[in-house]
This record gives sequence, C-alpha cells and structure tokens, in this order.
Amino acid sequence: ISAALFIPRFFFLLLPIAFFLVFKHMMPKKLAMITAAICSFMFPYLRCALMAWSDIPFLFFSLISFFFVFKAIKAGSREQWIYCFWSGIFTGCALLLRNVGYALVFSIGSGLIIMALLKIVSIKKLIQNGLMYALGVLIFFAPYLVRNYIVFGAVNPFRLPPANVTVRENLADYSH
Repeated sequence: ISAALFIPRFFFLLLPIAFFLVFKHMMPKKLAMITAAICSFMFPYLRCALMAWSDIPFLFFSLISFFFVFKAIKAGSREQWIYCFWSGIFTGCALLLRNVGYALVFSIGSGLIIMALLKIVSIKKLIQNGLMYALGVLIFFAPYLVRNYIVFGAVNPFRLPPANVTVRENLADYSH
C-alpha cells in the first residue's frame, strides 16, 4: 500500500512550490507564499494525498504548465517559445494522468490566442508559440495515443467525461 501512495504524497510535498510559482506572478512574494501554503493544505488536497489517486500529480503538472505560460507572457519574444514548449511538456504529463487534461490544453491554447488578440505577441509568434506548445504536449501524449490505436483500434477508447458522479454525490463524499 505504501508504494502506491508514494507518488501522490511526493507530489503533495511539491504542491506548495508549484502554487507559489504560479501565485508569485499575480501578487507580492510574501503574500504568494502564504496563499500557496493555504491552498496546499486545503482538505480536498490532503484527502487526495492519502489515496492512490492521480489528482495531486495532475494538479502539480497543471500548475507548472500555468507557471510556464505566465513566464511566456512576461518573457521577451525570444524566450516565449521555450516557455510554451515547457508548458506543453507539463500539460502532456497532466493529460496522461487524467482526461480532464483536455480542458487544460483548451485553456492554455485559448490563453495563447488571447495573447495575440491583446497584442502581447504577433500572429507569427502565436503560431510559433502554439506549435511549440503542441510539440511539447505531443512529446508525452502522442506515444500514448499511438499505443491506444494499436491496442484498442481507437485513439481514445475511454468515455468522456471520465466519471458519471454528480456534483451532489461529490459534495457528499467530500463532506464525510
């Protein structure tokens, strides 16, 4: 049992760092540290860290993906594509853990488009950054899709959304 719990607990220990890396782009560093600690020790995360679920590693990889997107927004045009690539790498890792990672791909992809609409980047840079982000995602996710196609005859044989649990049932479960 302890071997199955090692990974969620390991990533739980890294959560404060991931939250801090994201929050420091939005608020002063001291406040970001406090907010990261508060967010890290919320009941749902504590509970998930005690079970062999993929929630905590998924959250970690998602936060790091957003961290690199925020770095891309603040970076000069030369470095943006590198940060978009790393964001894609971590998004690909998150997507391997949970199907809800498709929402992460959509939100970060939308963010890249919004960067172009707000003239943070040019259309040329949008295409370059988007391609680097997609390349990063595909480095981790494409082998999984190819494997699914070979084994199951479908790129994604799993039903979407991944669960049929209602919000009421989730709230009841978390309230125990």
